[in-house]
Amino acid sequence: MGGALYWRKTTILAGMETAYGEGVTLTGAHALRIKDASVVPMEAKVIDRGFVRPHMGASEKTHVGVHRSVKFGCELSGSGSAGTVPGYSTVLRSCCLAEIVRAPAATIQASPGTPAAGNAGTWTYTTGTSYTGGVTRTVTITTTTAGASGVAKVTVAAPAVGSLGAYNQANVTVTNGQPLTLPGGAAILPVIGTALAVGDSWTISVAPACTLYRPVSDDFESGEFHFHSSGILYRMRGARGTASLSFAEEDVPKISFDGRGLWDQPTNQVPPTPAPAGFVKGLAMSKVNTPVARLFGHDIILKSLEVSLGNTVEYKDRPNSAEVFATRPGTTATINFQYPKLADFDVEMAAHDDLLGALELTHGLTAGNIVDLAAARVQITEPKREQEGDLIHCSANLTFVPSDAGNDDFTLTVR
Repeated sequence: MGGALYWRKTTILAGMETAYGEGVTLTGAHALRIKDASVVPMEAKVIDRGFVRPHMGASEKTHVGVHRSVKFGCELSGSGSAGTVPGYSTVLRSCCLAEIVRAPAATIQASPGTPAAGNAGTWTYTTGTSYTGGVTRTVTITTTTAGASGVAKVTVAAPAVGSLGAYNQANVTVTNGQPLTLPGGAAILPVIGTALAVGDSWTISVAPACTLYRPVSDDFESGEFHFHSSGILYRMRGARGTASLSFAEEDVPKISFDGRGLWDQPTNQVPPTPAPAGFVKGLAMSKVNTPVARLFGHDIILKSLEVSLGNTVEYKDRPNSAEVFATRPGTTATINFQYPKLADFDVEMAAHDDLLGALELTHGLTAGNIVDLAAARVQITEPKREQEGDLIHCSANLTFVPSDAGNDDFTLTVR
């Protein structure tokens, strides 16, 4: 009969398709670093053929809507280098999320920035040192002393953002080809065309190198997953799914994926040697490792946050079409944090008045291993008091509400 099959011998490969269901070539470099993995080789509805016969007994049954599903978890951490996609990129893109990559070379707005109306002087610049800050900032450069290269002076300023204080450098001389320093270690190398006049100003946006994920409402992508289990390959093309993002005290944040895709006959195949790329060691949530945990503008002592993307996926097999369809009713979450004093944050009134406020979470300390979760319009519902030893905690549900523009329920930034 042959030898036994072993659960531990599991490898999952994942990659994005360019056209639905057409698949993609996967190698060991597409391996995921997983935990808690399982596969349902054949998902289906079973219908009874229900023949009428003169005798008792069962009728044959038929499987319809045959497809496949996989579930697994992976650590939610950085990629090792800001502006490089993380190893779980396929997982999130298969969950109705768009991926936007901002490389280090693109962290400073292109020349000449945004000039104010009525400027008399002109300039251009090339970018120097990349921006290393963690949040997007708008820098205003204002001429305070008129003149050409080596004479003109400017003020470089940026307002406070979150926990970052305002930036202000006055009487900075502008010299052609010499670095002009911006916040976050960024620099430009300006070249003055027409001499600058007092009051001339430009704004320049600087933004962190990162990979950003945000919801979309159409043109959903699809992935292919190979579930290798003890020498058997379960291939799943045309995969789409949903996921949850878990942040819990004394634990490493995690993505839990639940996906469905097209069915292929299992085959005997030795998996390639796994060589996961874009994964770095995850950090447990703590005071040090999680510097920002904020709700409605208030710092909270967070015990746990579980965010559900809320996608509904359904397989449809019809003439001329076999596809996993996805809808996104809305993103929700459950949260548990130490109960604040009323003078600090009145959670019940925020819920009672149906207020919308921001949720901000930053986990990680070093560029290349930082994850930010941000939602500008969160509603608190059903807050409850709970006992945690001798402490009073608040547990509540959160609803992520998009603006009228849509597709801005939240952003997940890996930097």
